[in-house]
Amino acid sequence: DFRVPQRIIQGVPKPGKLPVTQSLITIDPVDHIQFSALYKASQDGNSYILRIWNSAYKPVEAKLNSQFKFKSVTKVSLDEERVIGEIQQCSNSWIIPLGKAEIVTLKIEL
Repeated sequence: DFRVPQRIIQGVPKPGKLPVTQSLITIDPVDHIQFSALYKASQDGNSYILRIWNSAYKPVEAKLNSQFKFKSVTKVSLDEERVIGEIQQCSNSWIIPLGKAEIVTLKIEL
């Protein structure tokens, strides 16, 4: 039996430099871009795979922001084997063009 009862522990706020809330990654526009997966790439230790999809039936330009500095963001094939293209950076955001109802797999290097 793999069922384990949940334990809920309420933390106590402590003074510090971190904000009360913070996002690892934000993607805009939130009404059309759906977050599907984020995991560490198995080939190397310095990159992550992010999968998003456009739920709109029109092309959308998504903006990817993070509290971390990315070295590069690359659009790769669904099986993560082929590089399809580089994603351009504009100030602190990475601009990701998505076609209508398109699934995009991104390789993010830290």
